[in-house]
Amino acid sequence: MKLQKLILRDIAKEDILMEMFDSEEKIKENKMSTRSLYGRMEGASFLGKGIEGVGFHKNGILSLDTFQNSFSTGKWDKYTVVKNVYLSLVLQGKFKVSLIHAIYECKDIKEKIISSSVIKLKDREVIKLDFGRLKDKGIFYAKLEALEENSKLFSGYYGTEKCTATQEVKLAIDICTFKREKYVARNMEILKRDILNNDLSPCYNKIWIHISDNGSSLEGVVDTQEHITVNENANLGGVGGFTRGIIETKKRWQQEGYTHVLIMDDDATISSAAIEVTYNLLSYLKQEYFNYTVGGKLLVLDAPFIQYEVGAKWNSGNIKALKNGWDMRYAEKVIKSEIEDEDIEYQGWWYCCIPLSEIGDDNLPLPIFIHRDDIEYGLRTGRKRFIYMNQICIWHEAFAGKMPGVLEYYDIRNHCITNAIQCPEYTKEEFKKFLTKWVWRNIAKYRYKYVDYNIKAVEDFCEGIDWLRQTDAIALHKELIAMNYKALPVEDYIGHYGFTEEDSKKEEKGYYNPVLPVRYFHKITANGYFFPAKSEKIVVTAPYGSVHRLYRRDKTIVVDSFGKGIYLERDRKQLRECKHKLDYALKLIDQKYEEAAKSYRERYKELVSLEFWKKYLGI
Repeated sequence: MKLQKLILRDIAKEDILMEMFDSEEKIKENKMSTRSLYGRMEGASFLGKGIEGVGFHKNGILSLDTFQNSFSTGKWDKYTVVKNVYLSLVLQGKFKVSLIHAIYECKDIKEKIISSSVIKLKDREVIKLDFGRLKDKGIFYAKLEALEENSKLFSGYYGTEKCTATQEVKLAIDICTFKREKYVARNMEILKRDILNNDLSPCYNKIWIHISDNGSSLEGVVDTQEHITVNENANLGGVGGFTRGIIETKKRWQQEGYTHVLIMDDDATISSAAIEVTYNLLSYLKQEYFNYTVGGKLLVLDAPFIQYEVGAKWNSGNIKALKNGWDMRYAEKVIKSEIEDEDIEYQGWWYCCIPLSEIGDDNLPLPIFIHRDDIEYGLRTGRKRFIYMNQICIWHEAFAGKMPGVLEYYDIRNHCITNAIQCPEYTKEEFKKFLTKWVWRNIAKYRYKYVDYNIKAVEDFCEGIDWLRQTDAIALHKELIAMNYKALPVEDYIGHYGFTEEDSKKEEKGYYNPVLPVRYFHKITANGYFFPAKSEKIVVTAPYGSVHRLYRRDKTIVVDSFGKGIYLERDRKQLRECKHKLDYALKLIDQKYEEAAKSYRERYKELVSLEFWKKYLGI
């Protein structure tokens, strides 16, 4: 049984590099920066675009202690019935091949060579090298050194023998999309090429894909076919689309024996290898882990070697992305990323594989449209039972590069709903502190319309669960969009208050965080709101950038990752109005928060039943 194949070309980026970069030089630079996710090479290189394998000069070295090609022996030992593992390689030439076990201990990598062999093959041949019994922590990997010129590695996999699967897995992939035709079409082509039409894939005939087309825009782009079903769906946000997929999957659970639903973002860059490893992992799970959710590690699309998150903690709204910002080109991070040193509270829906046995007809998601919908459901169904493994991952655009916009409403409202249900100990005083900090941050960044979003979120939550039940979510979302700033191409601002073409290409680099005394002074002076501006020139800021960049600056253009910008300026009258709005919201919380929270806590099940969702979706 093949457990995990080697990825010997940069498949994660190969299919989309031309879309992201406009020059061969940038494409080459990007591919070089991600190569160490797959193999550390000296005197060796991938054979070429679309060709699997690595070519070696004499004394060339390939080390597989990498994010994509090491074997997570500790995880396989803990969670599965697999006992032993071997490495199968297709080679030609002369090599010294070493099998190595590596752990991270006492702030250092400790390695032990399990075996070392010299192999000489005139023609392309398959060899099998035995790692032996699994270890309870760390990774297995191989190191290849070519002993003659033009030696080649064509393919390989980690496998096991004499091991019986513990469950027959059939996996439904649940995708929700709203007018992201290009992304969905690209991902379907990858899945058809590597899995759906590939009888060598372990998932062949074991995968079905459901796409909820919330924008009614996929006809002629991706249509219903064998193993792919496209349903037009009311635009009730991400949760509406994903829940439609869950409902359709539940039907197949009963009719065709599907066991798991893999919720996946439409605009993420998928790895078919990750889906195959997920399938294999599920097939060999120990019975006590059948009810665990398998999560995908999230990497940043624009910097594809940076790990953004391996699960997260909710912390009553003080979110902590775990193992955030790690550079996965380094072996130390590869090994440390496998260590389970913190409880995980939820997994984002960019790659979240849930056993259908955990999804009853009375345990569907809440109809809270978008953002933090996955958090409440993860807390409810996951219950800190998550499995993560290197190679099981997905790439997504950096969230920090997107304008918050209407999320300023949903983040506050859904924060309250989630805490009401999952954190009953969360008090109105804690929420008032949370809201005050959030609103003042928007004031300090001159985002006065965002304050209106924040206050409306409080008003709506305080109406209680009946308000949510009776609200037309589509009409509400349109109303929220109309309240937002209008973003323009950043080039349209050239010439405005000294803004130049050079300024339009600037980006806010890093998160500016001055020393503590300076931060304190900025805080007590409201970020210099009532001091004169030190410059009339516009300053460029990022959607989630540092407020300190605006100290004593009158004007800013907030530039997102799509080249759009919104112009904002300091307004003392607006500051006073926003302060009055905040005072009003704090009084409303005193009057109504506890009763509203109680209504959600005691009655939320009215909104998570199959009966409710069928009516809500009109199916």
